[in-house]
Amino acid sequence: MAEWLQERLGQEAQRVGIAHAKANGDARTYKGRKLSYSRKQFDNARAMLGKSTSVGEVARIRRLTRQTVYRIKDDPAAAAVALATWGSATRNPPPPCMKRPSHLNSSSSRAPVFCGRLLQKCSCREDN
Repeated sequence: MAEWLQERLGQEAQRVGIAHAKANGDARTYKGRKLSYSRKQFDNARAMLGKSTSVGEVARIRRLTRQTVYRIKDDPAAAAVALATWGSATRNPPPPCMKRPSHLNSSSSRAPVFCGRLLQKCSCREDN
């Protein structure tokens, strides 16, 4: 019981501190969670959503989660404000290897399967 109360008091103190920082206009103190999308991804997702592309397809093509695409679709103004707050600091990983690796089975008649590993760790790279 005492642990629960202490945790609740800590959460309340954190909420008060964040509200105070926001009220005093100190944007550096608390910006929220780092974004998972860049300005380019945001702009491209908005353009695709404007053309009635499905959320799932936008997420797959732009390498975003469906939830992120819904967040951009439902409140683009808030997403743009978050981008302005964080600037260019995003959590996006480097792009995956899109070269057809020799270590994957290519006997299938389906579309080519790509490695999907990050470029820095991929054994498919020519310079390795």
